[in-house]
Amino acid sequence: MNLIEKLAVNPKVFMFLRRIIEGNFTAEKAVLKNEMLSIGECKRILDIGCGTGMFSKYFENISYVGIDTEKIYIDYAKKFFKGKFYLMNGENLLFENSSFNLIIVFGVFHHLNDIQSKNIIKEMKRVLSDNGKVIIMEDVNIESKYDIIGNIFRKLDRGKYIRVNKEYISLFSSNLNIKNTYRLKSGFVTYDVFVF
Repeated sequence: MNLIEKLAVNPKVFMFLRRIIEGNFTAEKAVLKNEMLSIGECKRILDIGCGTGMFSKYFENISYVGIDTEKIYIDYAKKFFKGKFYLMNGENLLFENSSFNLIIVFGVFHHLNDIQSKNIIKEMKRVLSDNGKVIIMEDVNIESKYDIIGNIFRKLDRGKYIRVNKEYISLFSSNLNIKNTYRLKSGFVTYDVFVF
């Protein structure tokens, strides 16, 4: 277990470090705010890979459901945040068809191989309502030797599948229609945002 994995075991330490590395999530918050404007009435949101549940507070007036595969994070989320939190793998979502009109996935797919990712995407499509929206934000390899700090953070990241933009597009477009994609910097981390 490397140092990053040891630090990630403690939810409070994990959240503190992410706030520092990602500039207090200013970019993520802006993405949510901007993308939510085009949804209209959002009744039910699914956060796949919700971690400690820290993003649930931005959806206080919406039925929020967060899932994660890490029990320690789900236990923490249940204790400190509002919403429903479940220990669940995104490859087998225990929800009815068309039960969410917004799905967010922040920083999950770079931890998963292509087969796992495609299984989750199929499940997302199944539980998404007809007029629903998906927002995915992923660590991206921008393939630049001049992105020194970004390259260091990507090397330290626990995710072993950080892809370039075209690889993510190929992966996601197998089951979802991409409406928009753009790049942003969140603290020291470069993300690509994909909207479906």
